[in-house]
Amino acid sequence: MRTNPSDRRHLALILGCSAAVAVALAGLVLAQDAGVEACRHAGADAGATVNLNLDTMRREYARFKDQFSKTIAVELRQATTLMEQPVDAGLPACRFRRTRSVELATTLPAELRGRTFVFVSADELAAARKIAAQREQATVFVTKAKRLSVLAELSKEIRRSVDIATPELAKAASVGCTPCVVTVNQKGDRLELVEGQ
Repeated sequence: MRTNPSDRRHLALILGCSAAVAVALAGLVLAQDAGVEACRHAGADAGATVNLNLDTMRREYARFKDQFSKTIAVELRQATTLMEQPVDAGLPACRFRRTRSVELATTLPAELRGRTFVFVSADELAAARKIAAQREQATVFVTKAKRLSVLAELSKEIRRSVDIATPELAKAASVGCTPCVVTVNQKGDRLELVEGQ
């Protein structure tokens, strides 16, 4: 059933002339007219009507959809490429188990005191699982993985979130090999390191 422009304008005024109603009306008559009168709010002239060209709206929507789709496709390709990148902090596997202490020149902030950090390679799944089970509050850092996507698998295995260890982080924590458990003492001036398993 076709409606004339005055009927549609009257209906828009009854419904309060909101932008949402105008869009809804435009959608309802999409198949009926190339142009439709709808209501807009524009300060002092609120309630004035303007013609909406539905052909222009269709073209602009198609342009937006195309541009958005291309942007999403690029982002997905970049994300896929990133997930295939290897992770390597340059640390070898520990050859034997040992414990050592490192005195810090600068006292660490309060939020790091008493914290435990675990540094593991993604290949050391058994060690990672064992350490994570023993230290529930520890933060786990992965020093080496064939692909970044492996971190999700490791996280699922040990039921804990994992982060990437950069060479700079490993150096700052005095980590020389993996697996390694680093505990900050309560004063924040010494690190206790347990290397190997």
